[in-house]
Amino acid sequence: MTFLNTLSKINDGPSKHQHDRNLGSGDYLVDYYGNELPALSLSWRYLGVYIDTNCNNNNRRNLNNNYYNYYYSSACRKVLWAAYHDPEYEGQGIAEYSLYDRSSGSYDKSTCHPNTYGLYFEGSRCRRLDCHEASTQLELVGVFKETDGLYDFTEQLFKHQGYCVWGGDKQNYDYDNKESSDYKFMHNMSEKWVQECTQLKYATDAQGNSLYYDTKPLPGGDLTYGVYIDADCTVESKLSYSDVLEKYYQGSNSLPSMNAIDRWNDLLSDYKVCQPCRAYNRVQVDDVTQYDDEDYEHGDDGEGGKDPWGYK
Repeated sequence: MTFLNTLSKINDGPSKHQHDRNLGSGDYLVDYYGNELPALSLSWRYLGVYIDTNCNNNNRRNLNNNYYNYYYSSACRKVLWAAYHDPEYEGQGIAEYSLYDRSSGSYDKSTCHPNTYGLYFEGSRCRRLDCHEASTQLELVGVFKETDGLYDFTEQLFKHQGYCVWGGDKQNYDYDNKESSDYKFMHNMSEKWVQECTQLKYATDAQGNSLYYDTKPLPGGDLTYGVYIDADCTVESKLSYSDVLEKYYQGSNSLPSMNAIDRWNDLLSDYKVCQPCRAYNRVQVDDVTQYDDEDYEHGDDGEGGKDPWGYK
């Protein structure tokens, strides 16, 4: 998963952890102190976005029409996320963990099949992936920030792990390209989400001055658009985003509606709970007696191969 590239990565180097190589993942991640962490022992969660008001020397990147444009701003939005390590990891990948299902409010044990080829037995290690809980025994690796903004973060997240979490395709293969409405919605929203402080075309304040909008962080990691009176989007207007929509953009689809933003925040909450750092669709998709050493690539399915338990 791309987020953990923030840490030093050793590809196919000498390893003390034979089990991981047998699972088709010889990769290790090295933390700040030089500790080698098996890649499949790592999990992560999304924390939120904050506004950095000291970005004058930061070269922000914005993808526009498939070309990267660079611009300077005194304020920029940065994403925060945290990574965790399981110190008791035994080398069996997703088969050691139950994952939290936000819709049911419980832990899903369907992936806990260590050495059983699809059968669950009492006594098998089935640890909760619970880094979002205060009582977790998973160890914090660090808190990281995505300095290139929300687009880079969501572009990588959605096309890999988002495809799995939002059920982009639950068929054995991805050839039919039947994507769920949630996956399509989040993909489209991320493409349209504003990437910098942008002037509103039709809206002005009471004095006729220009208004601007950009990402506004909310408590709990939620996001909305803020309306600002300056071109750096640091000083908020008395008008809210909903005020602007109601007054200037009724009947227009040029800006996301409040309902769309509410749906965005609800679905983004799937990443506020602990997620494995390798994307899994949690449905066994093939013969568990064969796996392809993570070299399978087709479409936006996470582009990873099957593990020995039949998960991709």
